[in-house]
Amino acid sequence: MATISHGNVVVMGTEACGNVRIATTPSISAAQALESGFAYAGGRAAEDVMVRGAGLEIVSVAPPEYQAGEAFAGPIGSGYDR
Repeated sequence: MATISHGNVVVMGTEACGNVRIATTPSISAAQALESGFAYAGGRAAEDVMVRGAGLEIVSVAPPEYQAGEAFAGPIGSGYDR
C-alpha cells in the first residue's frame, strides 16, 4: 500500500492492514452510484467533469463506537465497517 502525492511516494506500508472479508460485487450500478453521489452533493452542475469512470472502492473506516478522535480504539479484528 502506498500514498502518492505529486508523483512521489510519500507513505508506504501495510502494518495496519488485515484480512478483509467483504463482498466485492457492487450492489448498485455505476450509474446509480453516480446519481446518488450527485444527489448527495446537491445535483449535477454544467461545469462538472468526470475524469474517470465510476468504480468500486473499498475504504476501511473506524466504526463510530471504536473511534478515539482520529485513532482506532476497538478490539483487534473489528476495525472494518461498511
